[in-house]
Amino acid sequence: MFDAVVLGGGLAGLTAALRAREAGRSVALIDPDPDQGAGANSRISGGVFHLAWGAMDEPPEELVRRMVDQTDGEVDPQLARELAENCGPAIRWLAGHGVDLAPKGPRPHDRFTCQPWLEARGDTAQPDRGAEIALATLRARARVAGVQRTAGSANALWHRPDGWHVGVAGREELIGRCVIVATGGFQANPTMMRAFVGPHADDVFLRSTRSAAGDGLRLLIGAGAALTEPSSAVYGHLLSATAAREPRLWPQPTVDAVARRGLLVDRDGHAFTPNADNGIALVNAMVRTGDPSGFTVVFDSRTHAEASAERDSDGSPRATQTDGHLRDVTELIERGAEVIGPASITDIAVQLRIPRAQLKWSVAAWAGGASDSSSWYAMRVLPGITATMCGVRVDARCRVLGRDGQPLPGLRAAGDVVGVHGGPRGGYLGGLAVALISGYISGSRR
Repeated sequence: MFDAVVLGGGLAGLTAALRAREAGRSVALIDPDPDQGAGANSRISGGVFHLAWGAMDEPPEELVRRMVDQTDGEVDPQLARELAENCGPAIRWLAGHGVDLAPKGPRPHDRFTCQPWLEARGDTAQPDRGAEIALATLRARARVAGVQRTAGSANALWHRPDGWHVGVAGREELIGRCVIVATGGFQANPTMMRAFVGPHADDVFLRSTRSAAGDGLRLLIGAGAALTEPSSAVYGHLLSATAAREPRLWPQPTVDAVARRGLLVDRDGHAFTPNADNGIALVNAMVRTGDPSGFTVVFDSRTHAEASAERDSDGSPRATQTDGHLRDVTELIERGAEVIGPASITDIAVQLRIPRAQLKWSVAAWAGGASDSSSWYAMRVLPGITATMCGVRVDARCRVLGRDGQPLPGLRAAGDVVGVHGGPRGGYLGGLAVALISGYISGSRR
């Protein structure tokens, strides 16, 4: 019998386990790879901690405002308040455990970045950089603190008078007075993607580790947990379609800026112009179509120059090597991406097997008639899905809520298995921040 059994050895799970152990409780952590944490999605993140694009040390009132704005008012107000109140303490706790955090640029959301920060070099994981260092630090701290690590996957969860029983594949079950589920989302599960995101949402690129298969979410649903609604949004960025066979093209660099500045067309040459003010919203619009992998961005040298010079609202320039967003098509080609051009629209249509007349009409309408030159470029793109936003409902203490709206005794959740991001535009609140803060809260409370 343990005071707490934690499912998942990523950022949320490690934080919850270590916080619970610091409170004097006996803790077991279950993960397929508890020594290395190979399945943690945060391993391939940029290591940037922000809450709704705000700095982690901003006043709670400002952070709540940001969360409400990002989700168009759909974030639970009590949960938003608790996340904001614990944001500063959680990031100070992380730094206190030896994780080096420093600004990588002038923007508020860059203020707390794992050092040295991730390079936009296309490696799936960089053990010497970014969040990998933070995870390794927390794993070492958890070992020293006495967290019992169990290798395996939780495949059953049921409640008995003596507590929650967790079945572990190939082992007898563990029993906990409290169970904290922190197993990530379900973006690597095609069936769940179709069921919860959209009928064609599995036709995307997995810009994520393959461990996020929805195991924890299924266990929680089976235990009576309620889901957030609406809950079909995802977090991700656009990638060159060549990323499907070229590892140097993901998870960075993304091509959001070029796609937003250029013209997206489908396989038939029709313009795709959703109301999307950022790459995440654009990805959500694409995922909800009948053919998410069927898009091409058409652009010219002027569009490329504008994307390269794009600046944030505070006037600071964005640099490829610090934020992972590509603005140099030459660099993209050097990494192996297939980019057509400079060429005429007719040549592009022939090479991509897009109806010429429709493509010329779409480009002419978008460019104000200037579609006859030979200075056009084209690149097939894919929505790269990093995390899902559908998850279980929790209260301000990260207690899992049942379908009657009441907490399920002794059951908590943290990280991407919690439904906190979302809204009609796919409002993103910061995956690392939510994992850290929700793990901090769930591990701190009895």
